[in-house]
Amino acid sequence: MATEVIYLAIAALLAPALAEIAKIRARAHRAFTFMAAGGVLFVLSAAFSVVYIPGLEVLGQISSIVSLIALVVVTVGAVVATATLLRE
Repeated sequence: MATEVIYLAIAALLAPALAEIAKIRARAHRAFTFMAAGGVLFVLSAAFSVVYIPGLEVLGQISSIVSLIALVVVTVGAVVATATLLRE
């Protein structure tokens, strides 16, 4: 599971960098900030899913919750970026 989350994190963290290269990040700065924050949350989720401490099985549940929050943040960022860029 951790590798898929890492792939999502890489994609979410690459989106603002590629937008900067394409010179469109300035038009939707806040949206790409949301995407980067989602990428960081995906990294945190992967870290929680890799760590295993006997007696702390709640870390797996925390990983799922953080991953869900990251998915919502990235989705909001993508929708806002799309709407902002299509308006212009």
